[in-house]
Amino acid sequence: MGTSSPWASIIKFPWIRGPPIIGGLYYCTAGGVNHFHEWAPEFRVAVLHQSGSYQGKKTQLIKEIHKSKGIIITTYQGILKFKGNLLEHIWHYMILDEGHKVRTPTAKVTIAVKEFRTPHRVMLTGTPMQNNLTELWSLFDFTNPGMLGSLMMFQEHFATPILHGGFANSTPMQEATALPVATALKNIITHYMLRRSKNEVKHHIFLPNKSEQVLFCSLTHEQKDLYKEYLMSEHVNMILGRGTKHWFSNNHMRANVLVAITTLRKICNHPDIYLCASDDNKLKYDDNDIPIESRFGYYKKSGKMIVVSALLKIWKKQGHRVLLFTQGRSMIAIFQDFLEQQNYKYLKMDGSTSVSSRQIIINQFNKDNSYDVFLLTTRVGGLGVNLTGADRVIIFDPDWNPATDTQARERAWRIGQDKNVTIYRLLSAGTI
Repeated sequence: MGTSSPWASIIKFPWIRGPPIIGGLYYCTAGGVNHFHEWAPEFRVAVLHQSGSYQGKKTQLIKEIHKSKGIIITTYQGILKFKGNLLEHIWHYMILDEGHKVRTPTAKVTIAVKEFRTPHRVMLTGTPMQNNLTELWSLFDFTNPGMLGSLMMFQEHFATPILHGGFANSTPMQEATALPVATALKNIITHYMLRRSKNEVKHHIFLPNKSEQVLFCSLTHEQKDLYKEYLMSEHVNMILGRGTKHWFSNNHMRANVLVAITTLRKICNHPDIYLCASDDNKLKYDDNDIPIESRFGYYKKSGKMIVVSALLKIWKKQGHRVLLFTQGRSMIAIFQDFLEQQNYKYLKMDGSTSVSSRQIIINQFNKDNSYDVFLLTTRVGGLGVNLTGADRVIIFDPDWNPATDTQARERAWRIGQDKNVTIYRLLSAGTI
């Protein structure tokens, strides 16, 4: 639904008497300023970032905002960069947007935010737990320090019993222990967690319908041949350790398994990514001497891209606009070439896009209906972004972490969307 608008609501509460500091992703930072100007114009708001409008020294900006009881908005990197200057002052509130960024207890940013002396702390997140209960502990250790005890104690008394009770081969005793422990944990944290789902507020706001579909795409003949050839290769035989007992207990072998699966994913996405991974003589996109069907990245070599091509043609005629998510910049480059050949007007945002220009690109897509496609990597465009200008979403290759895809597919289905949203996840049929 977007989390920057609650910032303004929180700071208008009558019990806030001192200056707050707000940390988040850059997209939240840029969008949050607009929300403050709309919802709380009486507060002075400053962006502690290179994209901010303040021309003087950042240390002076921090002093001025603290003295005027204003609001500082910064990124997580900004917190690390200016931690020493920020810690010189007492901040009344610390609000973390996309708070799951501090889910790792030993991460630098997690340790940094817990050093701030703030009587009040608030965290906004759509995914409070992605992998394990340790992440949940880290989040609550920021908002309610000590409530769940030390990490070691939490793991001993909560995380481990609940984990062991959830296994398929757990004993009746482990299952019987896990239930009351999980119930006790829920009772402790419930009073400090406010859950606002879209279903709970749909009667108060207009939010169109959302549908999700999984499309299984056939591999092309070239992809099938490469896929089978790799599975039968000596590299895979070595990874599988055929004839070796307990091979999977070796950490090195487990890492090689991930390498093999990543290689298979490259073949499923586009065979040229696999073939040219170690080829210094990669064909150039603009080589006009080579037939188009033989050029690097030709879309008919990939079963998934054939499906994407068909969908884009239909949606173009119907007036739909598309968010196209993929994992790697290599696929971004292939899609750029494809969209240009097919005369689709598009915008792109990946890791190479400068931070200061990202919000400008997002606003451009939302306001200009002439753009057909927004091309993004899931890691860059999957968090803190409002892209309600699109009503169709394609997740070309799912991420290893399902929570990342969950964030990405919500980019279009947010407050402000006035069209029904359809999300397509593409999977290669007959593959791992």
